[in-house]
Amino acid sequence: MDPIVALGIVGGILFASWFNYILNRAPGSDPDDFLIGPKALEIRCDCFINTMIVGGIVVLAMAIMSSAFATRMEMYLVGLVAYIIITLAGAYGRKKRHEDWRELNGILKRSVPQSRNPVRRDRLDMLFRDYDEEEDY
Repeated sequence: MDPIVALGIVGGILFASWFNYILNRAPGSDPDDFLIGPKALEIRCDCFINTMIVGGIVVLAMAIMSSAFATRMEMYLVGLVAYIIITLAGAYGRKKRHEDWRELNGILKRSVPQSRNPVRRDRLDMLFRDYDEEEDY
């Protein structure tokens, strides 16, 4: 492999890893963005496949420029290593985002006083309440 091509591939992998980390860190998102169904159920879909998308795109780009590699085995090896590095960077960004959410949740629990409402709702009542009550359109 030509040294200039190798330097370009390493630079591309580093840039894609950084981009995947930032993309999965998603500083503007919060846990409510991933809620599915009624809020009382607290079901979230924070799909882990998002960490693998950028790595897949980079591997496809490497496959397109396959003539830059000396052998197929070299292309497969570089593609596999790139995919693993980029996916791990995205997973680390996702992990940091969840840590930020836990920290923010702890801060909010400490700073916002609990409601002292004498009327407590039963959990089943919260599950089956009307959707109009919880949606703020």
